[in-house]
Amino acid sequence: MKQTFYPQGQLATPPTRRGPTVVWRYAAVLLLLLFSLSSYAQTRLYWVQSSGTAADDRLSYANLDGSGRVDLAANNTASTFNNPLAVAIDTNNGIIYVGDAAGGTGISSFQLSDGSYIRNIIPSSGAAINAIQVVGNRIYWVQSSNTPADDRLSYANLDGSGRVDLAAGNSSTTFINPQSLYVDVATSTIYVGDGAGAGTTGLSRFPINGGTGTN
Repeated sequence: MKQTFYPQGQLATPPTRRGPTVVWRYAAVLLLLLFSLSSYAQTRLYWVQSSGTAADDRLSYANLDGSGRVDLAANNTASTFNNPLAVAIDTNNGIIYVGDAAGGTGISSFQLSDGSYIRNIIPSSGAAINAIQVVGNRIYWVQSSNTPADDRLSYANLDGSGRVDLAAGNSSTTFINPQSLYVDVATSTIYVGDGAGAGTTGLSRFPINGGTGTN
């Protein structure tokens, strides 16, 4: 079973497979982000994990020393996930967003308080949701697939409406297999880490409202 810890509102970087090749992700952000939730009396660490066993695919949290583990959601169903890859915490609205692997549920929302399923906000299009970040009233994500046109940097409102694809396709000014992102509001810039392989762009930056990427 593989288990990976994720930061609040950002992506961690587990390996993902495309065919037989292992693709390692560029880490654009810290692997761990420790944070306090105002509605709770303690500091917690949240993560998602996936495996070949459905019951071990989980959304969980624990205290920073690993004690007090709670599994908020598990198993492979239409109201959970098939192979969770990314998690983002929206503390303002008390919601957890989980990004699923290709062929899964896309991006779904859960109650921060008890992990109960709310709804699917971005349906799966056959692409893997590799990174998600909540910024204000928007959710940003990158996704990858075996179809270049479905490799995208996108955002939508927190309910999934108003989707905008900021960048797509495989080129020297976008990416070939986007794996991570970080939205820097202060500089109106989005950083995207690309996967390994021929033509990879490494770490690139994009205007927050769309435009040509710069390596």
